[in-house]
Amino acid sequence: MVEWPEICASESELANVPQAVIKVCNISWDLRKNDVQEFLKPICNVDQRWIHIPIDIESGKTRADIFVEISTTLEAYKCQEYLSNKILKGRLVVINVTNHEDLLHSIMPRDHRHC
Repeated sequence: MVEWPEICASESELANVPQAVIKVCNISWDLRKNDVQEFLKPICNVDQRWIHIPIDIESGKTRADIFVEISTTLEAYKCQEYLSNKILKGRLVVINVTNHEDLLHSIMPRDHRHC
C-alpha cells in the first residue's frame, strides 16, 4: 500500500495539489512516448510533452528511468499504487512519486545547468 504524504489530510485535498512527477524505473531501451501514454491511461491522460525519456548520448538508448509530469499529486500516487510492478513493453517497472528537481537533475546532470 502506498503511503500518502502527511501534508494532506484527505484524497480530495491531494487531488488539488497540482503538477507532480513520477519516475518509472527499469524501462525497455526502445520505449516510446505513446507506450507510456497507453500504460498510464487507466489512471490519467498524459500529454506527450510531459513525458521525459532521457537518452544516453553514447549509446543512443534510453536510460533505465523516465519521468512523467502528472496533472495532480493524487494521480501520481494512484499511478504508483496501481501501476507499479506491472509490465510495460516487456519489463517489470517500478513507479515512484518524485519531484521536478529529480527530473531536472536527470535531464541536465552536469553542474553547468546553473549557468
